[in-house]
Amino acid sequence: MMTSAYNCPRCGSENTSTFPMIHLGGTTKGSFGAVSYGLAAGLVGTKGKTNTQNLLALQTSPPTKPGYAAGDLILGIMVGGTFVLAMVSAFSLFGYVPVPVFSFIIFAAGLACFYYFRSKQVNEKVNEWRQAIQQWENSSMCLKCGNAWTAQTHK
Repeated sequence: MMTSAYNCPRCGSENTSTFPMIHLGGTTKGSFGAVSYGLAAGLVGTKGKTNTQNLLALQTSPPTKPGYAAGDLILGIMVGGTFVLAMVSAFSLFGYVPVPVFSFIIFAAGLACFYYFRSKQVNEKVNEWRQAIQQWENSSMCLKCGNAWTAQTHK
């Protein structure tokens, strides 16, 4: 029996599939909408989206791409505000209170510093994600025995 790159290395079965195909085949996305009329509320509409996955599709999900979160914005505002408070405190000791424009410039500088350092962290995580996505695309699973492997040359 001749084995190909798509045969299971554990049991030799040809009943194999790649992670992207398994994930796509087990995921269903849809949308819905409804409109109704009531005497008290009048015309009422609703809409939504659905996403269902079987367990195998969930198991072979692609890695999640990193990015900025709402917490990053809040933390950035806090860092910028700390810069403003530090400058206001320093100038208040000497009897000079800065004008709002100067405070805004200090706040923007603090926010820019935070964004610069945070974007470096996110870029490093995105590079790790790219490698993980490439490995995910090159991974296969035997649908007979459940063995999963990553092909070396899987084009």
